[in-house]
Amino acid sequence: MQKPSVLIVGAGIAGIACAQALRSAGVAARVVDRGRKPGGRMASRTIHGRTVDLGAAYFTAEPGSRFADVVAGWLERGLARPWTDTIAVAGAGGIHRSSTGPMRYAAAAGLRELVVDLARGIELE
Repeated sequence: MQKPSVLIVGAGIAGIACAQALRSAGVAARVVDRGRKPGGRMASRTIHGRTVDLGAAYFTAEPGSRFADVVAGWLERGLARPWTDTIAVAGAGGIHRSSTGPMRYAAAAGLRELVVDLARGIELE
C-alpha cells in the first residue's frame, strides 16, 4: 500500500501549520503558493530599508494552546515580541475609549519571518 501524500494550496500560516502537522503524523505534504516566499496574510516587504507588514499587523495566542508553545519558542529566540494588550479608539477629539484584551505579538523582522521559520523542513513550490 502506498503512503498517503497531500497537496496543500497556500503557504500562509494555516497551510504551513497543516503541513507541519501532517509531517509530524508521517504524512508527506507538498505546499504550493503563488508567492515567492511563504507568508500569505502575514506578508512583509522591505520599503526604504524598513520591514513593513502588509497583511496582519499582529497576532494573538490563546494561553495554554499548542500555538502558545510555538509563540514561546519564537519569543525565546527573539523572532517575536510582546506588543500590547490595550487597543485605543481615537478620533479628531482624541482617544474615545480603550480596552484591554489578549496580548498582541509583533515581529521585528516582519510577521512573514515567523511563517518562514515555521516552514523549515517543508517542501514549498
